[in-house]
Amino acid sequence: LRSAFGAPQNVIAGALKGAGFTVNEVGGFLKDAFGLGPDALNSVLQGAGFAADQVKGFFGSLGGAFANVFGSAGRALDPTHW
Repeated sequence: LRSAFGAPQNVIAGALKGAGFTVNEVGGFLKDAFGLGPDALNSVLQGAGFAADQVKGFFGSLGGAFANVFGSAGRALDPTHW
C-alpha cells in the first residue's frame, strides 16, 4: 500500500481498519512498514478509530518503549485522560 499508492499512514490505517483488520494487524504493519515509534503509532491508530484500550493492549504485547506509552508519563497520550 505504501509504495503502490503513496498514501499517508492515517489513510492506510483507516482503510485497513475499515476492511476489518485488528489493531494488532494494522499496528504491526504500520510499525514495520513506516518504522513508527510509540507516540506516532499511537496517534495514527487512535486517529483511525481504534480505542485507546485497544491500542494499549497492542502496545503491551510489543513490550519495551511501546508498553510504557500509557504509563504515568504517557497518560497524556490517552484521550480518556484529556
